[in-house]
Amino acid sequence: MRIIAALLSFLLVVVLAAVLTSVLVLGCADTCCAVQQTSFAILPMEAADNVTTAERNEAESTFSSALIQAAKYKFVERARIDQILSEQSLQLTGATDSKKTAVVGKILGVDKLIQASLYRKDALTIKISVIDVPTARVEFTKLRYYGNFGPKAVAKWAAAEILMRYPLLGTVTGKAGDSFVIDLGEEHGVREGTRIFVAEKTSVLDDRGGELLSDYRRLGLLEVTRATRGGSQAKVKKLDSNSRPIKAGDIVSLEPIPSARSGISKTPLLGAVRPGKLILEDDMKSRQYLSPHLSKGDAYQSGVLHLNATHLKAYHTNVFYPMPFDRLADFILEGEIEFQKSSRRANGIDICFRSRGAYAELHAYRLYLASDGTSEVRLSRYATRFELAPHQTTPLLHRGTEKNRFRIVAFGSRFDIYVNDSFLIAFEDEQLDAGGIGFMVESGGHVTVDNVKIWEAVKP
Repeated sequence: MRIIAALLSFLLVVVLAAVLTSVLVLGCADTCCAVQQTSFAILPMEAADNVTTAERNEAESTFSSALIQAAKYKFVERARIDQILSEQSLQLTGATDSKKTAVVGKILGVDKLIQASLYRKDALTIKISVIDVPTARVEFTKLRYYGNFGPKAVAKWAAAEILMRYPLLGTVTGKAGDSFVIDLGEEHGVREGTRIFVAEKTSVLDDRGGELLSDYRRLGLLEVTRATRGGSQAKVKKLDSNSRPIKAGDIVSLEPIPSARSGISKTPLLGAVRPGKLILEDDMKSRQYLSPHLSKGDAYQSGVLHLNATHLKAYHTNVFYPMPFDRLADFILEGEIEFQKSSRRANGIDICFRSRGAYAELHAYRLYLASDGTSEVRLSRYATRFELAPHQTTPLLHRGTEKNRFRIVAFGSRFDIYVNDSFLIAFEDEQLDAGGIGFMVESGGHVTVDNVKIWEAVKP
């Protein structure tokens, strides 16, 4: 009898454990509808007289597709939008009153309305505005243009502005032991080890309970230990000082919430960080790790890597280190570059770090160095460039065809940058926590790379 009783007790424990696991996993899948996807309606794109119908259609299609394919938001079908505009007899122009336009948003039941217009001045330009429907306020306006790029490029860059500003938000749906369950999963880009930001939403309500103003207060970070299609389990990675414990109902996101402004420092932020284990030593002779894309001529010549974009009229010659050098978090990167003769006034290279994705969808930090003695620190999201540290002249760079050494120290959200053994600039940013190393040379340029080394970064 004792044996039977013990066996029954054991079976009961196994069954209960299995049920609990099923609840956690299935609960994640069933709560995917709780994901707080911002709902948008994209109004028909306006176009100036000097923009062709083909250009407008191409820009409108690219803009809408880039937003929809990101799978971050909910969208109203175009036919429904056209129907409401017709019923309301609303003629949309750049001068349309946002309060009148917001009426359309309320009928459609969306959070935001996107207005876009395409015109040509010095270059093809797209202007986007986002109207917050509950408040009828224009909360965001941006112009995107660059050189002689066409409608697809400017539309994609404009879409990236939306994707950067409005993160996908989820919720902590429960807790089991020391694990939290969240409603963001593999369909949202979550994988084991993914970093998750957690915040508490605060709101200011009117007398009727309507939300007038909302904001977020950071609570900490979770790290995903198990991901399913519709949800994940995660454990606490870090709690912010003076924050309360994380609980069900808190807001989660793969992107920083609230979004902190990037900080620039004229003194090192990581002076105590030292080289640890050597991860890579690439003299461009012993092994050939790299196969540049869109580069003219042989990649390896006389023991150096050539990135030759002299034949390109747009975009970059680009190359990125393969596995296992594609998930680096805290590291020290060193190398040498040499500007070659080209027809460009300024021959420039982007040294990419913590990079993710292919060139067409690149996410990366980018140190730009040019033969005219200028530098810039950039953030690339959705293959779109955002400035972190301004474009400026530095006496540290050797101009012409003399070699230049670079050194990048990355630890957590802080970065120190050195050129020719002298400190250039430091910055702090939370957007990217790990990724690869690569190089991009602008169209018309030609730069060589040599003696690349990567160490683990160690902090005492």
